[in-house]
Amino acid sequence: MFLALFVLVLINSFRFFDAHTSGYVRRTLISIATVVVPFKDRILLQDLADRSARLKAKRACRFCNLAGVDMRGMDLTAVDLRRSNLAGADFSGANLNRARLSEADLSGADLRGASLRQVDFRRVDLAGVKLAAVDLSGADLRWQDLHGQNLELAKLIRADLKGANLNGTNLTKADLSHANLRWANLGKANLSGAQLLGAELSEVDLKHANLNQANLSFANMVESNVSSATMTGANLAGTNLSWANLNGVDLSRSDLRQAILDHTSLVNAELTATVVKKNSFSNAYVCNTKIRNGSVSGCDLSGKNLRHINLIGLNLVGGNFSFSDLSDANLVGADLSKASLVGSDLRRAYLSETNLSESNLEGADLRGAILNNSNLTNAILVNSNLSTDLPFVTNLDRADLTSVDLSGANLFGVKFSSTNLTGVVYCQTKMPNGTINDRDCD
Repeated sequence: MFLALFVLVLINSFRFFDAHTSGYVRRTLISIATVVVPFKDRILLQDLADRSARLKAKRACRFCNLAGVDMRGMDLTAVDLRRSNLAGADFSGANLNRARLSEADLSGADLRGASLRQVDFRRVDLAGVKLAAVDLSGADLRWQDLHGQNLELAKLIRADLKGANLNGTNLTKADLSHANLRWANLGKANLSGAQLLGAELSEVDLKHANLNQANLSFANMVESNVSSATMTGANLAGTNLSWANLNGVDLSRSDLRQAILDHTSLVNAELTATVVKKNSFSNAYVCNTKIRNGSVSGCDLSGKNLRHINLIGLNLVGGNFSFSDLSDANLVGADLSKASLVGSDLRRAYLSETNLSESNLEGADLRGAILNNSNLTNAILVNSNLSTDLPFVTNLDRADLTSVDLSGANLFGVKFSSTNLTGVVYCQTKMPNGTINDRDCD
């Protein structure tokens, strides 16, 4: 009897200190309570049914061991289950709106069809939780790891998913209207038929995602990366796609009326049978793009501001980038053979393993560019500037410069290692050590 009273007093002390302390003391008390509270239940001979009854009556059961509890279809609005063990619990179809679940163990729990509106899921691990058709409208899911989860038919209206990991997640026909998904990872996610009306999708990773038939009207997708995704039949009316990466995206039969396409990259994209206003692409970057009538556009991006653009691995053969700003651009593995890059700004550009054979780089600014393993065979680099732009060192390690014309080029500080310089032409060329090489001047 004395032991039971002592434990009860101790538990009440935990509750007081949990609300009025912080830091190390609080963490220590919580760790102790995690052990003591279940121990108290054993002392009082309370089984799972007793704890379930207490939860229904008092709407609270903190630190409780409710593993495997059956709460299907119950009304548990605003219940307090902080730091409780809910592993394997069945809450399918239950009403858990505004529930307090901080630091609860939900491993293996069944929340299918449950309503968890406005629940704060910070410090809650949802890995392995069954979430199909769940209602998470208004829930706080910031930075949650939900990768690979099944959220088909889920309601996430106005949910906060900022920075969440949804890589490979099944969101088929889910409702994410007005949800905040900024900085989220949705790579390879299945969003077919999903509702994303007015959603915040700026700077989101949607690479290789399935957005077929999705409703993205009036969503904010500024600077999002949607490369190689499929968006056939998608509704993008009024969507802001400024500075977005839509390279290689299939947009056939999609609705782009009133969409904002300022500086949108549509390289190698599919636009067959799209619904779009005339001249909508005047400020977009169209290159080797299959346009509405099925014909393929050219690739004239001369004089464009392409700073920081992502063109990794793309086919840009014969493209015109003369006098364009490609500084800090990512062109790793791209095919720029026979391209015109006359007078272009390629400072600090990533050009490793890029095919630049037979390209014209006359007068180009390549200071601080990374060109290791690139192919520059028969390229023209007359009067180009490849000098080091500290702290950025121009890197030509293992690059192939066979028969390249370097007349008047500036190579000061350039890093050469195992570089193929067979047949290179030097005339008024500033070498890495600062000396002038006139070997091939007439």
